[in-house]
Amino acid sequence: DPHPITTETTKVWLRTLRVGYYDTSSRINPPLLDRKDEMVDAQYESKAAFERLTKQEQKRGLLRDGEDFLSQAVWQGRLATMGLQHHRHRLVKAVEKMTDPKVSLPKRCAKYGVGKSIGGAVYVHRQYEHVLGDALTFAKKSLPSGFDYTVVKHNEINGNFSFIHCPDFDTADEPATGNYAVVYPNGDVKLHPALADPYIYHHKWLFVAENYEGFDVQASVRRSIAWMSLSDVDKSLIGRASYWNKFVVPRLATIDTASKETDSTINLGRPDCDSKWVRSDVARKILKLSTCELAHLRDSGGINFRKVGRSFEYLME
Repeated sequence: DPHPITTETTKVWLRTLRVGYYDTSSRINPPLLDRKDEMVDAQYESKAAFERLTKQEQKRGLLRDGEDFLSQAVWQGRLATMGLQHHRHRLVKAVEKMTDPKVSLPKRCAKYGVGKSIGGAVYVHRQYEHVLGDALTFAKKSLPSGFDYTVVKHNEINGNFSFIHCPDFDTADEPATGNYAVVYPNGDVKLHPALADPYIYHHKWLFVAENYEGFDVQASVRRSIAWMSLSDVDKSLIGRASYWNKFVVPRLATIDTASKETDSTINLGRPDCDSKWVRSDVARKILKLSTCELAHLRDSGGINFRKVGRSFEYLME
């Protein structure tokens, strides 16, 4: 504990040798210990950690000269005012409180085993478009030559197919829609330009399978849990980039920053990969390949790879 509660104190007046005993264990607002680095010698194992914390607290103005035995309420109030909290013996930005830790996440489309189902339509990444069958094959024949798309939306009510370009699908937490083409059941096609205030996709991990290599699927799931746990988010407006970026992303940034500060100072486990083995997204950037091209290269034996959990890593020599 960076600032343990004091439960009892014995005080001796040297001039009179009078002894006083104080029991603080039952106080609602007990006193705390601070500056623990001054209470141990140089050989104490955690001396450096104690000193680092004291310097942080003095720099932030949490500890003030002449103060002794701060109360728990005063200390917690100062931390809250400055938006800080303790992680072991370090100060980090306070993580925004979640409203409900038991978030009910959506599930991939049961009909196809992949895809996001909403409003009578299913959305899948292009890599999994084959699950949509012959109707998709027919619709693709109507697309202009060279038309690039990332996501396929199949409206199961009217039979329309939308082919949507999302250039930042693999890199953005909530990818934005670009230009798109709608193909009607009779083969007619209508092209639409990208919107100035584009729609964005949430839960992009639903669009792909668990072993998709374009981004960290589990990190995307954690992103969903994070924003779904926030209070006062107007879910009728979150589909637009303007609302999302102004009112939600800054709150998520507080959570992400606190997490990164913690991770950068404490060894929380193995790094993503060692110096030669790289993740799929890094390999694609180095080799300038698409996700599909990298998969074909792996399947053909053209690159050394290994599987770590449900992800692949590639040897860059």
